[in-house]
Amino acid sequence: MGSGAFELPLLAKKLATAKENRYDAVNLPGYRDRGATPHFRFCSFGSFQGIANVGLETGKPVIYAFLRRQYRTGDRTSRYEKREQGI
Repeated sequence: MGSGAFELPLLAKKLATAKENRYDAVNLPGYRDRGATPHFRFCSFGSFQGIANVGLETGKPVIYAFLRRQYRTGDRTSRYEKREQGI
């Protein structure tokens, strides 16, 4: 996860407010890998909130779609996930 999560809102704002005004909308594809710690949720929320704010500030549609890799139980279940699942 790490790099890029909080830079996406900055990129979206730069594209939405370009001086040429040549973009009607901004589309941000991405990929997230859910690891063994809960920081995935914090980073996801932060980037979603920042991107939503860009759309509200500029009045242009900002679309954020990402793929998330979910580990199946037994593949890479962390202590945190086991605690959440009651295991």
